[in-house]
Order: sequence, then structure tokens, then C-alpha cells
Amino acid sequence: YASNTEGEDEQAIRRDVEALVAEYPAILQMHGFYVEPGSGRVSFDIIVDFSADAQDICSTLRAKLAERWPDRDFDIILDSDISD
Repeated sequence: YASNTEGEDEQAIRRDVEALVAEYPAILQMHGFYVEPGSGRVSFDIIVDFSADAQDICSTLRAKLAERWPDRDFDIILDSDISD
């Protein structure tokens, strides 16, 4: 995965995303974090435990991030954990 978190703004966004993700025990992993230069778009993948409502978690994350970063568009991709 590409990553571009060298700027202060990008680092701050990543810290906020990581802190928010840590509040959800059902999120097993976050990866593929990328801030698209010049567009305001931020994307990352999350893996959610099968027992949780992944769509609800994704929607809640997106809403909380939009409150904090209203000038950004968060693209959260639900990835699958296929390991045993």
C-alpha cells in the first residue's frame, strides 16, 4: 500500500483516525491509509470482526471523522479477514 503521511496535516489526520479506530474493539485492523494530495480525499481499509455490524461501524467512523475534518472526504473500505 502507498502511504503519504509526511505532512503535518496528514499526520494529524492519521493520528485522529488511529485513535478513533482504537475505540472499536471490533475493528481488528486498519491499513492502506492514504491522503490524496490536493483533493481532500482520505482513504483507508478496516477489517471488522464478523460478529460486529461492519456497515454501522463504518458509517459511525465516517460521521465522526467528518465532524473533525469537514474539508476532507473519508473513503473507508471494508476489507475481509480471511485468516483463521
